[in-house]
Amino acid sequence: MYYQDKLRENLDNNILSLVDAFPETTFVFYMVPYSISYWYIEKQKGLMDADFYNVRTALGEILSRDNTEVHFFQNEQEIITNLDNYKDYTHFKPSINSWMSKEIDKKSHLLNHDDYESVLNQFYEYVLQFDYDCFYLNQT
Repeated sequence: MYYQDKLRENLDNNILSLVDAFPETTFVFYMVPYSISYWYIEKQKGLMDADFYNVRTALGEILSRDNTEVHFFQNEQEIITNLDNYKDYTHFKPSINSWMSKEIDKKSHLLNHDDYESVLNQFYEYVLQFDYDCFYLNQT
């Protein structure tokens, strides 16, 4: 319950209060493509379900507002499984930032309130079932 309360407090105080206070402004959110190593670490720590709960809850609230956009890049398999794109498990090359900027402009990775849960569910299954052992053995 503490974890959920902290999420709710953060959403209400730091995000939704601003979105609601400025209905004439379009707030653009984006979720960057963490590497498959990030998801491996989260799985090993037993935190993957908590991560997805947080994302699902936050996106549901954010997308319920008319003045928001959410661009979702976390499920870009070609990017997240190419460890050459990363300097550690979350920080990627500048070229990924440039690519995301162009994609945001094109609105090609835009989520909406009707599809965000299915997109998250598909990505959750992907990282949950991913063959991490085989992947890391083939990286050497």
